[in-house]
Amino acid sequence: MLPLLSFITQTILAVAAVVATILIYKFQTNKSKKERTLEFSQRHQEINFYIQILSPVWKMYLKWKYLPSPQREEYKRAIALGWIGFESQSPNEILRNWIPDFELKDDYYSDHYLSKLNLTSQTEHEALTMYLEFWSDFWLSVQQGLIQRRLCLVLARQYQYHRQFFYELRNFIRELKQKEYPDDQLPLWITHTEELENFFDQKVLVKS
Repeated sequence: MLPLLSFITQTILAVAAVVATILIYKFQTNKSKKERTLEFSQRHQEINFYIQILSPVWKMYLKWKYLPSPQREEYKRAIALGWIGFESQSPNEILRNWIPDFELKDDYYSDHYLSKLNLTSQTEHEALTMYLEFWSDFWLSVQQGLIQRRLCLVLARQYQYHRQFFYELRNFIRELKQKEYPDDQLPLWITHTEELENFFDQKVLVKS
């Protein structure tokens, strides 16, 4: 009888240990997801992020929307060509368009390892790219289960400010691809932002 009781006791203790381990793991996982979600939200609200990313992107959308014609169409095309048509450009066009101060060097070892880069400013394209990458990273984190979904409401509301801009930009790039660059690949952020919007609509905004 005693060996049986001992066996039952050990089994109960083993099961309890497993349950406790699972609960601790679940608690730590939820805590990590919560912290990661808050990190995204806090980063989006940082003053430097606002100055360097949000404000420039918002001004881009104002120009995208309100520049007079034909300048407005020219501006839209200029933005879109940051993600489509690259493969169709000649080497000289690529160097001229993407490296405005480009010039041939006599020593490319020194140019690569010793020359200092100017990191004091950024272009509109760089700011927009960083913002789109921010949302792509966020969506990939959601897909991989690294984000606590019920805490996404704040980020969903933050996304809304630029949602129309992203929607119009995606459509413009797709039209440009269809008409002029059918062999070019679309950037991944197009799919990522569409999927993120569907997630916000289905999982977050409908509950707000």
